[in-house]
Amino acid sequence: MTDPNTQPTILELSASIGVIEEIYFDIEHSEFFAMCLEKVAVLSISGELIKVLQLPEFSKVIGQQRTPDDWQCLCHDDSGLINYTISADQTLEVKLIDLPLGESAKTAAWSPCGQYVAVCSEGTTLYVWNTNTGQLVMQKSINWGNEDSFIIPPTLSVTGWSKTGNEIITTAGAMVSNNVLIWDFQTKQLITVIN
Repeated sequence: MTDPNTQPTILELSASIGVIEEIYFDIEHSEFFAMCLEKVAVLSISGELIKVLQLPEFSKVIGQQRTPDDWQCLCHDDSGLINYTISADQTLEVKLIDLPLGESAKTAAWSPCGQYVAVCSEGTTLYVWNTNTGQLVMQKSINWGNEDSFIIPPTLSVTGWSKTGNEIITTAGAMVSNNVLIWDFQTKQLITVIN
């Protein structure tokens, strides 16, 4: 039993990595992923720094996820989309083939194996890249059949993959409601819409 008068341990991480803006915890590996200004860090539950990665200037983190072997982090900067694979002993950087002109990545989720990243941008298109090669392996758009220019179409967001890695789950949000869309990664087709 813990003594109720015991004071918590305070770890002054900001001095070494900067002000932490967001932090995520992976229960299975007992690790934290911290986002600071133009920097990300992986930390153990005891606060030990496992890895610090300086990001390019003016880059924006789109998403992060702990996969079986390492952390994945997707960033967007002036040069395009870059997938970082971050582990204690190395950092791999793979530039992804860019989104079409004028689109900006908004959400990202990695397959359970970490080999693929699904990304939704502004609008209604789902993209999937191979994180090892940077090659685009899937690009699917939704046609909402809306010809009225004054009506804003729903925005697609990727929420995750199934445990098997065979399905990608996205949501399509409109002003008043959300739909869940399930994609078959093998056939590259939309298979279910829940509204």
